[in-house]
Amino acid sequence: MKKTIIQLFFLILIQSSFLSELIAESNQEATFQLNINDSKSALVLDFGSSKFNLDLLTKEFANHDVLIVGEEHNDEKGHEITLKIFQELSTKYPLTLSLEMLEWHQQETTNEFLSGSISESAFLNDSKYWNNFQKDYLPLVRWAKENQIPVICANPPRRYANALARQGFSAYKNFPKNERLYPLPQNLLRDRNSIYETKLRDLFQGHSSHASVENTILAQNFWDAGMTEKIASQQLISSRKIFHLNGRFHSDYGLGLTHRLRKAGIRTLTLTLLPEELKTESERKIADFLIFTNKPILKEDGKSD
Repeated sequence: MKKTIIQLFFLILIQSSFLSELIAESNQEATFQLNINDSKSALVLDFGSSKFNLDLLTKEFANHDVLIVGEEHNDEKGHEITLKIFQELSTKYPLTLSLEMLEWHQQETTNEFLSGSISESAFLNDSKYWNNFQKDYLPLVRWAKENQIPVICANPPRRYANALARQGFSAYKNFPKNERLYPLPQNLLRDRNSIYETKLRDLFQGHSSHASVENTILAQNFWDAGMTEKIASQQLISSRKIFHLNGRFHSDYGLGLTHRLRKAGIRTLTLTLLPEELKTESERKIADFLIFTNKPILKEDGKSD
């Protein structure tokens, strides 16, 4: 029982936490250009330009198939900014919304809600959602519904990830025979990343047995591989760009989901929302674009509100 509790604790932790440093610091001195988007948005940091705003993000997105927005799930301001960006980009490009917060088995009900076949209350009552889903993520789904934007329920079912964390690959023996319910085991092995897994291993060593740590890493690959399957398959059959939202652990530093999509040939752009400013030099490689959600907004005279 104690072992199971520890494993479940790690599953929750890796979904909501992030690594403070995943790759070695560069010896090159970084030059950061800080600029203001507009009076209603957060301070934006862009490493490639001295003039960052939504127009620049929109232009850059033209050359990519997928935008991954990495967040911290309890970042209230970040949720507001994400909705604003999604709304803005949806007026520029045909989009599909993809959410880590919705699981594969919820796709049919989600489609019924989007089509108007069922009410919002029926949608919300159909299955279990994240505690903050209605407050923080339902506004995205509502906007998608109002603007006829498809939604991908990107995350494979948590119950299967939990089983993998407890039993390893042997858990597949007890999974339903319907392989459309979960990522195939070979997809977990494909495109695994040694840097990603070494850092995970370092993070969890000493907290549990070697087998427990390896199984927890396997569960993380299960989530990443599952989201990759759904996003890649939709992107290949659709002319729409994909706006994907996940906990930033899945996409920071070009690892996890980002790594898998790029290996699959999907042109992937990353945006990470951070409640705090950068603390280390290596953090400048977190994503292609960063937004500091809790920074004071500066006026044109350089003074904060």
